[in-house]
Amino acid sequence: MNKTQQFLKAHKLQSSELDMKSITDDFISEMRNGLEGKAGSLQMIPTYLGAEGKIKPNEPVVAIDAGGTNFRA
Repeated sequence: MNKTQQFLKAHKLQSSELDMKSITDDFISEMRNGLEGKAGSLQMIPTYLGAEGKIKPNEPVVAIDAGGTNFRA
């Protein structure tokens, strides 16, 4: 086991240890709070992105830009 794997295991951050439904729900809640100007951990500015490829109608999607010094979702 390499150092990265040891770190993830020690801090219970391995994918098998994570409750992705709960994490996703919390993340969406924080994004919504930020967009509505409510207190939260994420300051949000409405952003509009173009989509490439086909997107199924009425299906939720997530677009995340985590490059540079900012995090956008």
